[in-house]
Amino acid sequence: PNLTKAEGGGRVVLLTSSTHHMANKGLFVDDLNCKNRPYTLFGQYSQSKLCNVIMAKELSRRYPTLFTAAVHPGVVRTDVVRNLPPFIKFLNTAFGFVMWSLQKTPIEGSYTTIHTSICKGKENGRYWANCTECKENKWADEEGIGKRLWDESAKLTGGGKKE
Repeated sequence: PNLTKAEGGGRVVLLTSSTHHMANKGLFVDDLNCKNRPYTLFGQYSQSKLCNVIMAKELSRRYPTLFTAAVHPGVVRTDVVRNLPPFIKFLNTAFGFVMWSLQKTPIEGSYTTIHTSICKGKENGRYWANCTECKENKWADEEGIGKRLWDESAKLTGGGKKE
């Protein structure tokens, strides 16, 4: 990609979530759309966030001159629940006063993204939270998982180059 030609090297920052750790059975690359397994809201969300961690690693493997990072911004105070089931919206409202004290403001939530966008001399393809490199889900290092996800993504989107 053109990012590899950027002066000083390009940067790709993928937003993920600490909930990628909830994908405790690995990534179902052959069934990303839940055609052969039950769909669950948090199960699929954790799978999608694990995909972002894996893609950061795969981008760093394919394009070593790019700096890539998967970033967990934290629990940020947004209207993310607006399209969720009523029960979850109710819980969010009922416990909102507690959540408010635990959540980051949108500006605070941007710190790690900004940090990884400008930091120098850090290891490529890592998972970050609170401006610190962190341990990612063990499944992010599964042998060949990045290539499989890359190829399946290319197939599903009708694009991308396969290697």
